[in-house]
Amino acid sequence: MARPVEVEVRGVRPPTSPPPSSTTPPPPPPPPYPQHPTAPPSPAPLPPASPPVSCILSRARSFLSPSLLSDSEDFGTPQIVRYAPGQKFDLHYDWYPSPQPLSGRRGLSFNRVASFFVYLDESEASLKKGGERDGDGDGDVGGETWFPYIETRGEGKGNGNGGKKWRKHEDGGTAFRPRRGNAVFWVNLHGNGTGDERVQHAGLPLREGVKTAMNIWPRRVYGG
Repeated sequence: MARPVEVEVRGVRPPTSPPPSSTTPPPPPPPPYPQHPTAPPSPAPLPPASPPVSCILSRARSFLSPSLLSDSEDFGTPQIVRYAPGQKFDLHYDWYPSPQPLSGRRGLSFNRVASFFVYLDESEASLKKGGERDGDGDGDVGGETWFPYIETRGEGKGNGNGGKKWRKHEDGGTAFRPRRGNAVFWVNLHGNGTGDERVQHAGLPLREGVKTAMNIWPRRVYGG
């Protein structure tokens, strides 16, 4: 039986120094979209070969079909990001307007065919307010991932994981709550390789505590 994702995410921590291997390719550049002055600090790369990260990447690969990630394609370098109170990330896309050069592989380029956003922790403030989670959002700590053009049914009731996993946002779309061990997945590209504008999303302001999450971007490789 597969272990809950929460078991793996407890082992993922921000690195205190650069990854040990000098041959590890650098993370892809951030999307060319402006950030708000209160955006989160620059993400830190995570070594893909470390046991917790490797386990999560293996589970992510098993989730994807070959049409999204072939045996010859990979995730690049996953990243970790930590939000403090007041920080947010304005509306943006994970996909690039055009494929980017693939570092160390001449003549090849890539785009982010899909995204995983894995919540690695849950703030103490959120845990203390667990009894309020079944309401309409009052008392929650913010930090949700908001997709203004994605509609969902219901209010994301959890199975023994402390209330709702998502809610309908007051300005439309869906806001996914940061709950440790949960992950949001979406496909970034249409079948013809162009970006899907419906997956524009934002990290809403965090009101209390700390939010730590992991970005995983399966790469569609072109050329060669």
